Amino acid sequence: ATDLMGTLISALCHDVNHTGRNNNFEVATSSKLANRYHDESVLEHHHIATTFDLLQMPGCNIFSKLPVQVRKDLRKIIVAAILATDMTKHFPLTNSLKTLVNDKGSYKELSNVEESDKYLIIEIMVHSADLSSPTKRFDLAEEWGQLISKEMSNTAEEEKRHFGLPIPEHMHGLEDDRRRWDQETKFLGFVVRPLFAELARFMPETSHCLKNLDANVRQYSKLLDENLLPEDSSKGREEEEKRRKKH
Repeated sequence: ATDLMGTLISALCHDVNHTGRNNNFEVATSSKLANRYHDESVLEHHHIATTFDLLQMPGCNIFSKLPVQVRKDLRKIIVAAILATDMTKHFPLTNSLKTLVNDKGSYKELSNVEESDKYLIIEIMVHSADLSSPTKRFDLAEEWGQLISKEMSNTAEEEKRHFGLPIPEHMHGLEDDRRRWDQETKFLGFVVRPLFAELARFMPETSHCLKNLDANVRQYSKLLDENLLPEDSSKGREEEEKRRKKH
């Protein structure tokens, strides 16, 4: 019950009081949050601190009547799970899950779960939920994709306008649907899919997430084929011109 409660609260609070910017922005601009948390998982530390500040407000401390040890255990779970939503932890978490599945099989085959495995599973669950929008049906995934891309574009423009920072390639031109679809395809294929592939092995009940993800990648690829990027069109014309010259 403690593990479940901690996991649910982590999922509920993992983005509480989000600034609408990312960790790179906070660090690059030396924001108050970055200074407070020493440039390490800045927003995640902020979400954790905000969560426990809220729990200390009058009438909000749902842990108040729990035994001291249970409260300590809940805090430990919440801190670990929210820190795991930092995208710098993504590939290490994915690799750790792969190792767990290779060594011990699916969750149904686990017995006498070690403490480290328990925390890994909790962290994976919350992190996967945080990245789950592309695993929904396409209309919902696309709606979330548009919202996230808008946030990224706003961040990039603010960095450039106020701080003279260069716009990262993956955040450039996202107002163009074709560029956004291209970035979505790459992000889903190289970042999100490996996680959900291992999650489906560990917890087969989540295999529908992987199927939806693959279907969405195919849909984005189809949209790209039907609406080529300008540079793709130019390359196609150049290649056609070369073929004509050869003949």
